[in-house]
Amino acid sequence: MSLLSTMDPDTRRITSSLYMLIVGVGLGMVMQVLVLAVQNGRGSPIWAS
Repeated sequence: MSLLSTMDPDTRRITSSLYMLIVGVGLGMVMQVLVLAVQNGRGSPIWAS
């Protein structure tokens, strides 16, 4: 997120696109792990027994 905070109105389009790509790939990799951890952290539902 610190990359995005360095942008201003004069930032070139290619630079801002690269920053957003880096942030998006990083968030995508983290979100998969977090969702999997939450799904596995819960016990089995009552109706599954």
